[in-house]
Amino acid sequence: MEELSIEGIHHVGLYCRDIQKSAKWYREILGAQVVEEDPFHVDLRIGAQELVLFEAAADSLLAGGLHHIGLKVAPERRASFERTLELFSIQLHTFGDRRGFQDPDGHWLHFA
Repeated sequence: MEELSIEGIHHVGLYCRDIQKSAKWYREILGAQVVEEDPFHVDLRIGAQELVLFEAAADSLLAGGLHHIGLKVAPERRASFERTLELFSIQLHTFGDRRGFQDPDGHWLHFA
């Protein structure tokens, strides 16, 4: 089995009731800088890490909860990481250009 080489947490994704209101709070209170923004998410940099805000439906129980964790993995190590996950029978999923998997509680993690 090859050693997993995670450099750290690249970002954490959060569900929010109002991403614009939350983004404003993180900018004003914590000094976050907008990295990227579209109608579906706001990507903020706080120090060396990023926080990505996703809007949850108003009636969703997920509002205010975890969306996903992005793991910082060097591109040249990702194939090795994926092979190791497969050895543990951890199913990989593809989301656009991202590959992700779930922990035992169903939390999503993906390579960033």
